[in-house]
Amino acid sequence: KLGTLDWDTGRKIVTYNGTDAGKPFRWGDLTVDQKTALNNDSTLLDFLRGDTSNEKANGGTFRDRFARLGDIVHSSPVFENGVLYAGGNDGMLHAFAAADDEPYLGAVGGEELFAYVPDLIFNNLSQLADPAYAHKYFVDLTPAVQAGVDISGNITTVLVGGLGHGGKGYYALDVTDPTAWTGETAVAGKVMWEYPKAGVTDNDMGYSFS
Repeated sequence: KLGTLDWDTGRKIVTYNGTDAGKPFRWGDLTVDQKTALNNDSTLLDFLRGDTSNEKANGGTFRDRFARLGDIVHSSPVFENGVLYAGGNDGMLHAFAAADDEPYLGAVGGEELFAYVPDLIFNNLSQLADPAYAHKYFVDLTPAVQAGVDISGNITTVLVGGLGHGGKGYYALDVTDPTAWTGETAVAGKVMWEYPKAGVTDNDMGYSFS
């Protein structure tokens, strides 16, 4: 399914700015630190979005991939409100439509609805494009989804995910209404938080296996 989507215009991929807000996973929206982690190379971000033009098989220098979806190892899929959520070792949490017309009329079963790249794993993302890449874990924990959470009087469905083998931290997304995922800016507005965030050091925070 990902192979049929345009890597630039056909996917909704978002991230976190490290401190207080979600942002589209676009070069112009990244922080200075995030761009540095991607070797100040916008084509590396394009590669992560699914662009194959700079892979070695096409005359480029990036690692060849046989599929755009990374391996899913320890992150079991979680079903909620017509959506399947699973973390991948391509650096993304993926949300997929569970069936045709689910979670909303016009959805295509198995198609990616959005993907989330935690800021927590940015420092390792460039390794995914290295032709000498040896497997590394990224978003490798089964997410938890809880409906009916009262946040300041708003009944919210909250997804909390960790990184498993991939890092030390958690992230939270508001996944209450899939019909609101109309574009990257809209999805970015559903990013709630990451912990630890930029500037916060927690020496007691270990790998998030549960």
